[in-house]
Amino acid sequence: MQLVATNILTTNVRCASHAVAELPHVVASLKAQHVFIITGTSSAQKSGLLDRLTALLPTCSVTIHGGVSSHPSAADVQVVLNSIRSVQPDVVVGVGGGSSIDVAKVASVLIHSDEDITSILSSKEYPTKKVPIVAIPTLAGTGAEVTPFSVVYHEGKKFSLDAPQFAPDFAIIDPELAVGAPLSHSYYAGFDALSQAIEAFWAVRSTPESDAHAERAIRILPDALMKLVHDPTDVSVRHELALGSMYAGAAIAIARTTAPHALSYPFTIFGGVHHGAAVAMLLPYFIAYNHCVTEDDCVDPRGATYVRHKIETVSSFISDSVDGAVSRVEKLLTIGPDIVIPSLDVKEMLTGVNLDRLGNNPRALNEQTISDLYRYILNI
Repeated sequence: MQLVATNILTTNVRCASHAVAELPHVVASLKAQHVFIITGTSSAQKSGLLDRLTALLPTCSVTIHGGVSSHPSAADVQVVLNSIRSVQPDVVVGVGGGSSIDVAKVASVLIHSDEDITSILSSKEYPTKKVPIVAIPTLAGTGAEVTPFSVVYHEGKKFSLDAPQFAPDFAIIDPELAVGAPLSHSYYAGFDALSQAIEAFWAVRSTPESDAHAERAIRILPDALMKLVHDPTDVSVRHELALGSMYAGAAIAIARTTAPHALSYPFTIFGGVHHGAAVAMLLPYFIAYNHCVTEDDCVDPRGATYVRHKIETVSSFISDSVDGAVSRVEKLLTIGPDIVIPSLDVKEMLTGVNLDRLGNNPRALNEQTISDLYRYILNI
């Protein structure tokens, strides 16, 4: 697989099998001597990836901070900040899923600040001086390798730190790294990317540029998900998922996500449902819901007719009609690994809804509509 080198928004991307071999070239281009690697709880260590990365940097001082959880809390992030501030590296490398990369972004931007993370979450004022970030995703889905935001959980709520400086300077995307990942994680991470792209296309903040990235992702991901189920070890499929995720990340970097993401977080925060699975359950409903927009409940200033046309257009990338798109997304749900939904309290779930993302949905929702949808999904 030939190396693809390109710029996606502000990130220099290198994508191919064995692309991790590019790390020393990237580090050398940054003239870095001390590399700080942030990774998850165990997979990078067990797979030997961390040893490989360290071996690629024989002339550098390397500090490794592992143990980043899949839903990093403010307390988790503060531990990383304390560590990185004590050693002051030249470059930060985030290795793993979106959470590890997100924490690497925060560490890179806040390294020279003396404020704790909870103060930053409250003020939403971010330093502009940073050290360079290199993102090495081990699973396609979040698009974190090209997005300018980072997710932190605090007191039962999801916070997004959002500013241009959080975007990685480099992304090294090696599809080989995802081959051994569990199918359920791989599948719903890819579904998350599909939803990101669809949501970006109909988002109030959508632009022609975000639409172009979204379309590229949507034309790749449904087929790639189908193929993934049949052969999770196929590197070419992993490559397709990586590209789809990258383009979806570029789309939401501009347009942001909407209702499926806004309403998905309570399933994860309160019920432990995989984020991508939670989004997947909501996506088909909102394709149909947003297509029924009227001038009375349209949020997009471009009007209800425009929004309906956008839903029809995005549906055409998936099927031959809006109903066909809904059916195809529902089929993707049925062939995917089972989603286990625990008993949840709807009133508590409403407290975890992301209002910023909800406001980016082209059709308004009220509390009763959201409650009814939650009850429908929970079968109560």
